[in-house]
Amino acid sequence: MRFRFEARPGWPADLPQAGTAAIVSIDPDVGGICCIAPDGQTGIGDDYVDDLSALARVAAWLYRRGRSPPTASRGARRHTPPSEAEGDLRLQYEIARILAGPSSLDQAAPALMQAIGRHLGFTVGFLRELDHRDKRLRGTTVWHEPGAALETFARRAIEGAPALGSGLAGTAWSTGRAVWIPDCRKAPAFVQVEAAVAAGLRKAAALPIFTGGEFFGVLSFVGNEIEEERPSRMALLAAVGGQIGQFLKHRAQSAEIARLDRLYALLARVTHFARQAQGRQELFDGICRITVEDGGLGLAAISAYDPAIGEVSFVAGCGEGFDALVSAPPLPILRTAPERLDEVSRAVLEMRPVLNDNLAGTPELGGPRRRSIVAMGYQSSVALPLVQDDQVSGVFVVFSRERTFFTPRLIELLGDVTHEIAYAQDHLSNLDRIAYLAHHDELTQLPNRTLFQERLNQALIAARRSETPLAVIFIDLRHLREINDAYRREAGDVLLRAFAQRLAAIVERPENLARMEGGRFATFVADASDAVRVANLIERAAREMVTLPFSVNGQLVRMSAVVGIAIFPADGTDVGTLLANVEVAALRAKESNRPYHFYDPSLNAQVARSLELQSALRRATDCQEFELHYQPKVDTRTRALVGLEALIRWTDPQRGIVPPGVFVPVLEEIGLIGQVGEWVVRRALAQQREWLRMGLVPPRIAVNVSVRQLQSPEFAAEIGRVLQDFPDIHGASPGGLDIEVTESVAMDDPAACARRLADLRRLAIGIAIDDFGTGHSSLAYLTTLPAQALKIDRSFIAGLLVTSEARTIVQTIISLAHALRMQVIAEGVESEDQAAMLAEMGCDQMQGYLCGRPQPATAIEALLRRTERP
Repeated sequence: MRFRFEARPGWPADLPQAGTAAIVSIDPDVGGICCIAPDGQTGIGDDYVDDLSALARVAAWLYRRGRSPPTASRGARRHTPPSEAEGDLRLQYEIARILAGPSSLDQAAPALMQAIGRHLGFTVGFLRELDHRDKRLRGTTVWHEPGAALETFARRAIEGAPALGSGLAGTAWSTGRAVWIPDCRKAPAFVQVEAAVAAGLRKAAALPIFTGGEFFGVLSFVGNEIEEERPSRMALLAAVGGQIGQFLKHRAQSAEIARLDRLYALLARVTHFARQAQGRQELFDGICRITVEDGGLGLAAISAYDPAIGEVSFVAGCGEGFDALVSAPPLPILRTAPERLDEVSRAVLEMRPVLNDNLAGTPELGGPRRRSIVAMGYQSSVALPLVQDDQVSGVFVVFSRERTFFTPRLIELLGDVTHEIAYAQDHLSNLDRIAYLAHHDELTQLPNRTLFQERLNQALIAARRSETPLAVIFIDLRHLREINDAYRREAGDVLLRAFAQRLAAIVERPENLARMEGGRFATFVADASDAVRVANLIERAAREMVTLPFSVNGQLVRMSAVVGIAIFPADGTDVGTLLANVEVAALRAKESNRPYHFYDPSLNAQVARSLELQSALRRATDCQEFELHYQPKVDTRTRALVGLEALIRWTDPQRGIVPPGVFVPVLEEIGLIGQVGEWVVRRALAQQREWLRMGLVPPRIAVNVSVRQLQSPEFAAEIGRVLQDFPDIHGASPGGLDIEVTESVAMDDPAACARRLADLRRLAIGIAIDDFGTGHSSLAYLTTLPAQALKIDRSFIAGLLVTSEARTIVQTIISLAHALRMQVIAEGVESEDQAAMLAEMGCDQMQGYLCGRPQPATAIEALLRRTERP
């Protein structure tokens, strides 16, 4: 019982004033043991009462066996001689001494078993502890007296792993009481009889060990003599088991106190660190490191949860095993059956800590991640959700190699760690928001003037290093004030956000777009060596900005903007000068009622001329103002006509004849080359059909393909659709289509080029590599192209009669082509001497002014009438 002393009149003055006291009965004839706490202390806890009860049981047993109580019944005498009782008492003193030093039972077990064994006449002892993974007793420590036979028996016997109720140790486990076997030869429960008898062993005993009401393991002994079971021996074994159980309990309590002390220190360090961390990764890495270093844990990790896809991925960790966590695939929480969710997944879904103190018992959870962790010896874990704004953002999970490491109080303290993590994340989010707003416009979420100037300055450094121009573009949205006046400021904000989104979708690099203030925006374009390209970008953007109206308060409103352009380094070499000049350019655009204006007036005239040419080419494409001229290709030896090359020509009504070198690049720039290229193919095939209807024999016609056309994945399909309209020409003899691709175009993307040329070959189109020798292609690459002909560039033909190097190159190309079973066509042949040398070298075909200049279809018609194809 427990009670509190109260003062009594007449008590001696020197009597110690006591607070709470506990009394435990020893024996009705003897009395009890009293434990008194000094006055002022809070009281005596349950642990002290348990210890006092154990001490009382030992005292009662010793008293009853050592002497008779004064009030004992007449004639009653104890059968245990005083010497045995004294020996038993000395054993318990020795056990107490042994257990006073070590921190674990495994350390104390050898000396403990030796003391018990020698006192009770045993020669071999075993300590077996419960393995919670498979519910078996695993031997951890063995002791034996000297002797080879005993050593052999002990070594073999310790390897056994008894289950509940199996053998001597299993029986002590299942009954929860000490077991005594007088002669193992007569005991069915003793499973190792033959080995024991061979070692001269007979008697055996086992005592179960409990700590805090939970089974821990079994101490078992075997001895040489036969000895019957006696109550005194069973009582002693029970008392010894109680002593060991109390030792384990005290050690567990001490370990818990030490763990809590570490956790309190950990929490203090975490609190300090969390307030110093500058980023989330630094925060997560530091928390995990502190948890392992200060918390005595083997592994700590933090995972991030993505609610959009329902997956958990580990992002930080410290300790052995983190590589196994981070290398495994993410946990698909939403796609996993509830019964197969591991602790981390459950912590996310249930928003509470989830404990597993038997990781090995659930190998099916967590997949390879769980198996790796268990293989490293981890036995328990607890997963704690990281909660921000009532939403789980991740999980803090810690692992221990001790099965009972995570007590409720420990989990509570780890929960405090997660609160610190959540607080630090909120703090970092606020800092991120402040930093974001310092460099971004809150209304449109675009970079503000400050960030734009920083990025522009970095771009200027790169442009200065590479010596390339850079264009700064300033966009001023017009009539914003009128919108605010008519529809209120909120409507103007909606319009600005919509305008910013539309701008971001138009510009080349949205990250370089900024809102400067009001309705003014800015961006820059690196490598602006071509002012026309910049103007095209702006013109296209202006069209897209005003084509579709904006919705403001249910009303459709059309907006317009003016654009100013300043070029580095001509219009300024620093950020301040360029921004000042680009705003001046925008003002001039507004004053002149033009959509854009360059700060340099000469660029305005140059761009105007270029845009006029683009406009004329669009008209020419729509009105089919182009025509084809054809240049003959002849057999080098016989001079017979073997083919034609179609060359596009354009006569502008205002400009007159425009060279292809001027207008073809513009067609590529404005995106019309594909449309015009298809027209060239269609017109060449139509011309062949016309000649065929005239009764003439049309030769094959070759057309040139640009890099833009060849880059299109649909190029071969588009050509195929055109060929379907000319079944009488393509695939029939005579006639047909060849495609010429320059060597440099083919080298732009060799793999893609080879695939698309192969698609063309399947359409029965001939392939020739034009301008060969100028593109620096390798021989290995050349063999991958499905080409039938190589055209030697005119620059080598021009030097054929001048330098030996040119002759060597031409001869090499011819030999190479023939080795690859290709024909060779020489371009730019202008003299008979060149033709003679080419024939001598084995060149197959040639074209050039010697064979005929590019001519209109009518002139070729006359040529066909005069010439018979071989």
